[in-house]
Amino acid sequence: MTGSTGVDGTSNTNTNDPGQTDDSTKASQEAKNPVVTRQWPVGLVLVAVGLAVFVISGTFHGVGGTTYQLSPELVPRTVAVLLLATGIAIALSKRQVPVKTHEKRGDWRRVTGSMLAIAVFIYMMQPLGFIIASTIYLLVQGFILKPPGRRYLLYVVATAALIPLPVYLAFVRGLDVRLPAGLFG
Repeated sequence: MTGSTGVDGTSNTNTNDPGQTDDSTKASQEAKNPVVTRQWPVGLVLVAVGLAVFVISGTFHGVGGTTYQLSPELVPRTVAVLLLATGIAIALSKRQVPVKTHEKRGDWRRVTGSMLAIAVFIYMMQPLGFIIASTIYLLVQGFILKPPGRRYLLYVVATAALIPLPVYLAFVRGLDVRLPAGLFG
């Protein structure tokens, strides 16, 4: 019989059910016996998307007068190759992680919230413009994925305030790719 002794000298072990253990024992057993999880379904999805992007990008036709004379399929094919490599790496990897009972199911509220935030971002980019829509999106996404803590708020606000403008300028001025100006245009 294993168990712990409380402050008052009484045992915390349930003597009626010898198979029952307290929460700290369960946690230590989970840490000692990690469950090997395979991520191959995620890897296969990434490989499939990478193959689709690679094939579809071959049908792109360029327009004359591009600044750097780059082929229109260069960036999509680069992304496709990166997706393929990442998908293969994920599909073949084994991760050993302790699985806690409350973590067995995915956090569908965060996933759903993230997908909705992306959809609203795409919808609002044309009327608001890239800079404003990106700032709002980064704020919303930061709060959806927010871990507890007050300091995190500073990072979310700083990221939302500082990232969209340099990204906009990099695309518009550096790569000569037009992004929606929205209220600024």
